[in-house]
Amino acid sequence: METETNWIEFFEDRERLYAEYYLDFAQQNARRDPEAYEQLEAESGNLLRVADWLAEQNEAEGILRLASALWEESDFMRSRGFMQRGLPLLEHAHQSARQIEDLEAEFIWLEALANVHHETGNPELAQPLFEEALKLAQGLNNLQFKAKARLGIGRVLMEKGQLSRAASWLKQALQNYRQTQEHTGEIETLTALGTLLSLQRDFAGAESYLEQGLSIAQARQDRQGEAALRNALGYAATLAQDWLKAIKHYEAVIEVARAIGDYFFEVRGLHNLGEAWLELGDVQQAVNLLEEALTRQETIDDVLTKAFTHFCLGKAYNILNAPDKSLVQLKEVYPFRQVPVLLPLAVEAAWIRADNYLKQSKIDLARTALQNVLGLAPHHMAEIRRAAGELLESLEKGEYECELGLTIKKQMRDK
Repeated sequence: METETNWIEFFEDRERLYAEYYLDFAQQNARRDPEAYEQLEAESGNLLRVADWLAEQNEAEGILRLASALWEESDFMRSRGFMQRGLPLLEHAHQSARQIEDLEAEFIWLEALANVHHETGNPELAQPLFEEALKLAQGLNNLQFKAKARLGIGRVLMEKGQLSRAASWLKQALQNYRQTQEHTGEIETLTALGTLLSLQRDFAGAESYLEQGLSIAQARQDRQGEAALRNALGYAATLAQDWLKAIKHYEAVIEVARAIGDYFFEVRGLHNLGEAWLELGDVQQAVNLLEEALTRQETIDDVLTKAFTHFCLGKAYNILNAPDKSLVQLKEVYPFRQVPVLLPLAVEAAWIRADNYLKQSKIDLARTALQNVLGLAPHHMAEIRRAAGELLESLEKGEYECELGLTIKKQMRDK
């Protein structure tokens, strides 16, 4: 008599074999090079499905193996711009580490989770996670872990504009990293300190920190670190309005990023380079670079850079007197008005939309766009609120000339 097939066991065994295959596949390609990234990206859908299955099965060890391969050893999820898609795996890894009571693993995935929230524009979510990570590090008495948490807190405070507090945390992190001779963390902290000094308009001090980091990164052949430092040097030059120097650094970012298959920094480099050419007045060159950045962004989920790219393209097409094209780009910025870091961008996008509508003689739509400016603009954007209010009043009285473009250009220049 034939034994009846147990289909439940059959499918469970098949799923387990499937998961084991992709776990092995991820670990075999857990390297930081373009070939490995191509392999992992081709199977990224299957890898993320396996992550969900492992979580459903409560397979803590398997989740930690997969997270380590995709996030820690290869840096694949960040470099290919899959940070949003990779968040569930990080959350599963953090829960798994807690489940097996591995405090070191718990710290690693808690800090990684906080970093991703920070990189994707959620400092309010990131800060308490970094603070929790610091408590764990102090309990473990692990100086390197303390440095990681302090670096994270410093970066979040810098994002919030609390520069003096941020500097204190970052300098402490740098001291800790140098004590432990952990060079990757030292490079990351020098990058953050350079950016902070740029924001404080101390460009000589910023370059000093960033050049220190660049020397270490090049000596250790840390190409990811080099890309981050070049990007920060470009940002410092941008704030100093030294556009030619900024262009040189952003071109280097793109070159390094393409050599190592890092889409995240390639896209940011293309965007920043396009924005620099826009400031120099070569609008067509800017459009070419920004359109290329937008094409490259299709496969990644870096929503912050996407929003800025759409805005800059909208601004460029407005300057080229192509209101239809400008409006298409600016429409993509408006949904991000709820993201605090992008609110000023949404305000300026509404301001330029008003200009486009006036060029098309669409007065009612221009009026609505100006009302959006007044409704969205925070108090520190008083000048744009004043200008929008005055223009709205002139529209209501029927006393206006289609010269808003000149007003906008002056507003952007003054800003």
